Amino acid sequence: MLDHSKVLLEFKNISKTFGSVQANANVTFQIQAGSIHAIVGENGAGKSTIMKILFGLYQPDQGKIILRGKSATISSPSIAKQLGIGMVHQHFMLAGPLIALDHIFLDERTDENLFFSLLAPLKRKKLYGELNYLSQKYRMPVPWNKKIQDLSVGIHQRIEILKLLHNQSEILILDEPTAVLTPQEVEEFFKQLRALKAAGKTIIIITHKLKEVLALADQVTVMRQGKVTHSGSIQDQTIESLSELMIGRKLQHTEHSSQRIQNSKSILSIKNLSYNHNGLSHLSDVSIEVYPGEIVGIAGVEGNGQSELLQILTRPQSISGKISGSAQLKGVEISMTPAHQIRELGLNYLAEDRIHQAILTESPAPDNYLLGQQWRSDFKKNGLIQTDLLLAKTKKGFEDFDVRPRDLSLPLGKFSGGNQQKFVVGREIEQNPDLLIAAQPTRGVDIGATESIHQALIDLTKKQKSVLLVSSDLDETLKLSDRIYVIFRGKIAAELKSTEFDENRIGCLMGGLVQ
Repeated sequence: MLDHSKVLLEFKNISKTFGSVQANANVTFQIQAGSIHAIVGENGAGKSTIMKILFGLYQPDQGKIILRGKSATISSPSIAKQLGIGMVHQHFMLAGPLIALDHIFLDERTDENLFFSLLAPLKRKKLYGELNYLSQKYRMPVPWNKKIQDLSVGIHQRIEILKLLHNQSEILILDEPTAVLTPQEVEEFFKQLRALKAAGKTIIIITHKLKEVLALADQVTVMRQGKVTHSGSIQDQTIESLSELMIGRKLQHTEHSSQRIQNSKSILSIKNLSYNHNGLSHLSDVSIEVYPGEIVGIAGVEGNGQSELLQILTRPQSISGKISGSAQLKGVEISMTPAHQIRELGLNYLAEDRIHQAILTESPAPDNYLLGQQWRSDFKKNGLIQTDLLLAKTKKGFEDFDVRPRDLSLPLGKFSGGNQQKFVVGREIEQNPDLLIAAQPTRGVDIGATESIHQALIDLTKKQKSVLLVSSDLDETLKLSDRIYVIFRGKIAAELKSTEFDENRIGCLMGGLVQ
């Protein structure tokens, strides 16, 4: 039961619309002081919108926020910070070339005059001492004199949280905080969050990982179609019950077994592939084989060479630096082949960065559906795009992958991130590729959409097609893969068959803790 005497924050009848889209509809729930509160829901359910209202990025159309017993008008993030509210976004806002200390030093700098410049060394020394104290108190060690670009993603997250703590934040909003962590890092991160809770901090987590919600949260608020369907204690909840509250139906579990035919010829063969740029080795002697009818996973913490490997396989002509070794698709060398010719060979790509690599945010859905397919003969007649066919295929993609809202004229940037992802997945799978490279296919996607995307990948293998899965979500990789290659610092640390899968060992390999 919710202890009303401990209520710190209350949302009362908050509503917010964007054009014809109702993002929040009379949202009402409470958050206790000194608790860990999870916000879960489908993509487009309104959970990010309500948190952005709390952080001052959006203003509600109606309703109010009660903070510490008083009505609060949070008109901007700076007001939110003054009220003790801080937010760590899913994509960390860190400047790579700076050392960790200077990142926070410059972020907190408020005056630009000569007086500040004269005092800067003293201020840096004072800041260093304060940050060291906080990192020790909450067991979040950070090498403050190292460059951001040389630190792991887990350390990046610590820096962002410590920045909030240094700003005296009492309410911490964390957006998908475990998305890029190894299992060992997740375990340590949970200990750190519990330490923050013990110190009286209130933590709000936006997440899709229901297993982690059950392991960590005290309370949970479930949202569906802009409304709250449940808010209360995590006790007596299960993954199944939360899933049903989120999507309005029971979850259908996907099952996958390899469809690979023994002694078949590999569709993708990578041998001794190395890549060096500006004196740095990004890939070293990478060898990977993918056969028809199987899903092959690449497990690793982001930043260990996966992005460079994907670039070589999908758009190699954009690479600057030295490539050696071989990457062959159906026997054809693709390491220096134009991207459109690679597609013509039967390789499609779910890009890891959909905003910059897979969609045009200012263009409507049909224009986006055409991306990468302009060369297809069935889209053309007398050299012109068949608009009716394009609209029909776009509409079918919306329906097959439940992209919401069903507005083909809306710029794709106006859709939620999860609905953008469902659109991209539908576009690429519709083309029935021989090999689909799926990079972070369900990042930011709710549990119902994840289920349908996983099933679509499995269905490809039933047609003797292949999937190369590159995911930072180890649960996803373990669930779908027939074999897993673990990558660490640009090298393949291990190749494992399904009978050899062990979450703890793979997590250690991902972190370079074992050989």
